[in-house]
Order: sequence, then C-alpha cells, then structure tokens
Amino acid sequence: FLGICLEPAQIGTAPPIFGFAEFLSALALLVVVFSISDFRYRLRLLLTRYPVRPIAFGVSASIAALILLIDVWFHNAWPIPAAINSHNNMRAFLGAVFLAMVFHLIFVAFVRPPRFGRANANQYFRAMHDFVGKGNPDQLVVLAEELGASAESIIEWAAEYRPDKQESKKARRSLPTAEC
Repeated sequence: FLGICLEPAQIGTAPPIFGFAEFLSALALLVVVFSISDFRYRLRLLLTRYPVRPIAFGVSASIAALILLIDVWFHNAWPIPAAINSHNNMRAFLGAVFLAMVFHLIFVAFVRPPRFGRANANQYFRAMHDFVGKGNPDQLVVLAEELGASAESIIEWAAEYRPDKQESKKARRSLPTAEC
C-alpha cells in the first residue's frame, strides 16, 4: 500500500511491557500522590507557564487509548507496516512517554519550582488572587514563601513595566490615519 510493506501484526513471545493494567495502577498512584500532596506542590503546578494538569490529563488519556488500540490491533493481526511490527516496542514507547510526563511533573513540583516571569505572570496573578481571597492561614504561609522565592524576579519585571507607554502605543495604533 503506497509503497509500504504491510504484514500481519505479530505479538511475539516476550513478556508484555507496560500493559493497560500497569498503566492504570501507575496513573491511580500518581493521582493519589498529587491529591494528598501538600498545597505547596499543587500550587507549583498551577504556576507553570503552560497548563500542566490539562496537558497531563490529555497525555494520559492518549496513552490509555493507544495501549488499547495497540492491543486490539495486534491481537486481531491486522496489517501493519513492517518497520513498526513490534507489540512490545510500541508499548515500551508509550511507557517511556508516560514516565517522562511523571518525571516532568515531579521536577516542576518538587525539584525546580516555577519562578515568576513574563510567561507565567497571569498564572501567578490568578493563583495569588484566588488563594489570598480565600484567606486560609496555612495557604497564606505557603503563598508568602513561594512569593519570597520569586521576589527578585517580580521586582525586576515591575521595574520594566511601563503602563503609560503601553497605553500610548495602543492609542497611536488605533488612531485613524488621514489620507491626503
């Protein structure tokens, strides 16, 4: 088909790598760990420049669907390109993607927490506004510590912020130009 050599999918004799049951157990454990983790680590996941939690959900859902698809494909021996005709290699690749996602979450939450910057300024503002408004004393202590770690960066960005210049640029752009 289109110059690609197709052959029936073959499972092989090696023990399976990263099956659906293992994925569900690892996912359940990950959800429990982040659900019962300290407020500080959940806050750090909110402060990243990109939405970590929805992305992690999408990656996990995709991996689950692909594991099921791979299992159905190979158990029914449907045609597959010869270059990727390895049940275990495909599942091992999905396992590596899941492991990379888990280590990224751990890295962001525990090892190198996000600091205030241009890319995550809106996330900082929303999180601080929401949690300060709630007034939970335990959360306020954590917020103060996290803000303290980003204080230097906040001061640097505040020194560069010029709302008057930005407003005048917007006003100049919106003025109609006179034609001669």
